Amino acid sequence: MNQIRDFNFSFTTAAIRVVFRDDEGVQRQVAVSGVYICNLLDLNDPGFVFTISSVLASKEVATDERCAFYMATSDHVTSDTIFWSPIDYSTSTDLFHLRSFISSFCKNASGTFRFRPSSTDLSIPSFLAVFRPQRRLSPSRPFTFSAPVSSGTRVYIEGAPFAIESPALFLGFQMRGSISFIDDTTGVILSDARYLDGMEGSAVVIDDDNQVSVGIVAGALQKVNGEGEVLVIYPWSSIVDAISQQLYIPPHSLSDLNESMINIKDASGFKPIVSKLFVMDIAPKLTTDTGLMKQTVVCIYVYAANGRTRSWGSGILLSPSTIVTNHHVVPSVTETSRVVVVTADKEFLRVRETRMPFEGLDMIFLLLDKPMSMNLAATLTTENNIQRGEPVISVGYGLFSAVATRTGAPLLSRGFISSIVNLPLTAYSGVENSMLAVSACCWNGSSGGGIYSCSTGHLLGMITSNAKTEHKKIYPQLGFIIPVSLIKLGFDSIANTSQVFDKIELEPRVKRIWKMQPTHSAVLLKTKL
Repeated sequence: MNQIRDFNFSFTTAAIRVVFRDDEGVQRQVAVSGVYICNLLDLNDPGFVFTISSVLASKEVATDERCAFYMATSDHVTSDTIFWSPIDYSTSTDLFHLRSFISSFCKNASGTFRFRPSSTDLSIPSFLAVFRPQRRLSPSRPFTFSAPVSSGTRVYIEGAPFAIESPALFLGFQMRGSISFIDDTTGVILSDARYLDGMEGSAVVIDDDNQVSVGIVAGALQKVNGEGEVLVIYPWSSIVDAISQQLYIPPHSLSDLNESMINIKDASGFKPIVSKLFVMDIAPKLTTDTGLMKQTVVCIYVYAANGRTRSWGSGILLSPSTIVTNHHVVPSVTETSRVVVVTADKEFLRVRETRMPFEGLDMIFLLLDKPMSMNLAATLTTENNIQRGEPVISVGYGLFSAVATRTGAPLLSRGFISSIVNLPLTAYSGVENSMLAVSACCWNGSSGGGIYSCSTGHLLGMITSNAKTEHKKIYPQLGFIIPVSLIKLGFDSIANTSQVFDKIELEPRVKRIWKMQPTHSAVLLKTKL
């Protein structure tokens, strides 16, 4: 009987380059990112290279004798040369669940998305491709897998975008981001990290722990109208399931594995390796509980008289029966229209009444017909010492609504407070926060959602708008926030149950700052020469 085989895996990121001739006989080259994994305890095993690409990994391309495949890592770069090592096509697997998830967003109730890379044709399957190097390469660090973790987890993406144009610059290229959404059915992960051409196949690694990977980049979903995009990540747990369904499952235990079962070219011996790899399931713990943040942000629908959805946005639960949101989310509610609130748990609640305590501020309070079943409410910070640079999390139904997703969960994005404007809120108050700007993504549909402190989990403000140029280009990474000081002032004014309440007159400069108008006098000091 053979000895039990040990596994100790390491990885590095790579560029996969395919050289082929088109139908006219012209030689062409394309490249995507990939993940190279090998077993440190078997120096004779060259390892495997993974990528996700319906272009490079389709069977029509991969089995074409006119194609040649190569890979390079950052270790292949010298001051004069980049060495591309030949690799052999091993196998490819149809990622049906990934394709189904992408297709569901390319035409749904939240508007039309397109999937990048644009060359991906959703009428053909998306493939996981597995390659075998012709010689063993040098991995850079230990490698373990984790099942999808909580939304809000910081991640970095490491790959090789633009690897044809400038591989010396982009091999091992890194970007930071956070997990914004996890689909409970397929495990597909969405992130606020930016997609760059050729990033498909990149490793997605948990930040602050550069050896725990959660998946591979598949591409990006982009709103056709230009409102924003999210990175699409396919988790390792789903990749293993896809491999297991396709590959031959040997009727042996790990103790019966022999050399030939591990090393055959068609990768049928890969399943026991992957199974062993997944024995250790690492679930890093977050320092901030994002679960409560998601529970206290709701999706708000405005329905026309014919029952069709007119618009949607986000809102924050201040009590089980009171929600604050932006007035532009519910701009013209009439007797012939209705407003419905959907919680993250898919509870549907009707809005009975709306109240606006301020003139000239994009804020409105919604009173529900009945309290929601769970006694949830955001914790409003009682401090007025919010600092520039403080880490925050945005929570809102940006890009797609609660009904458009299987889970009903909002998108999350990490960032920090970029700027603070302090002004007297009224003629009788001291100087307080009157506007915040944050770098956490605030997509269209996030309006009315919350900005929360990463350290305390307390509500710091309400997402109100993002930056837009005169040419209508939107910048989701610059969000303007109504601070909690104004939310508390308005909430206190409508706390009584009577129909009549006194509206609050804001200090004129607070109104001006929210219209992006000048608020301070300019004093030019003279300098003696």
